Amino acid sequence: MSRHANSGKGKVFYVYALLDGRKPGKHRYGRWVFDYEPFYVGKGHNYRVLTHLSMSEKSEITKGSTFKAKLSSKILKEGFEIGYRLIKMGLTEKEAFNRETELIVRIGRRNLGLGPLTNLTYGGEGETGREVSASTRKLLRSIVQEQNARMTEAERKAKSKKLSDAHYARTKRAEKERCSKISNHWNSLSVREKKRINDKKIQTRMSKGWVPKPVLTEEQRKENQRLAVEQRRATWAAKPEHEKEAIIQKRLASLHKTWATKDRSAHGKKISLTYCSQTEAWKRKHAKNAATARYSIPIDR
Repeated sequence: MSRHANSGKGKVFYVYALLDGRKPGKHRYGRWVFDYEPFYVGKGHNYRVLTHLSMSEKSEITKGSTFKAKLSSKILKEGFEIGYRLIKMGLTEKEAFNRETELIVRIGRRNLGLGPLTNLTYGGEGETGREVSASTRKLLRSIVQEQNARMTEAERKAKSKKLSDAHYARTKRAEKERCSKISNHWNSLSVREKKRINDKKIQTRMSKGWVPKPVLTEEQRKENQRLAVEQRRATWAAKPEHEKEAIIQKRLASLHKTWATKDRSAHGKKISLTYCSQTEAWKRKHAKNAATARYSIPIDR
């Protein structure tokens, strides 16, 4: 029988830490003390911890290499050794995952700025249907509270921002990957399949009451724009003079405030109004000269 046959059952697991030979000293993390600085925590069985060491010596660093692999290669290239320590042996898989998570939280992950570990998660990957026990959750909560209590207000804000930025980066990366998969799948479809999918979408929307807009020619679009402008002008002409004056003064005050905020040189300059068409208003919105700041108020609104 293979030695891996019963690897997922019984108390055959252990938790280990890989140590950086370049950094000797007493490194204390709660009740754990290391002679060298730990840079990775994991769980395994049989010869798992020794596999890390052999892989570090043989593997070549590429663009896709993990943070742990790059650091391991750097330690060996500088002429130092990678040590290891078995934290706890004779554990079930669930117990090993819980102890691994506890140790990672206590020491702190490097990518979050909380410690030296190169772990990218808090552990527990690989077990189907894993549930963290109530005692472990309570312990993790107390560890985090203890860490926060030792921090200053500025450090707490920096930690919160670091975690928020990391979560935002993961979310954006996942969204980018999802969109890339959708785009690649769509590009791989034939023209006939794309048309079938689009037709099905249109039928679904029309069944819910959606009516597609007719496709207009360039002449029809320009005619609609002209009619809309004439309607706005007619609406403006029908307004009483006092209402027009109130609208003009309100727009004038808003424009003066916006300009004075963005350009302090506008203080003390006069503002004059010129009536023009909608298109000309956009072109002359920020027109200035040495003595007068001129704003164009559209008359067709």
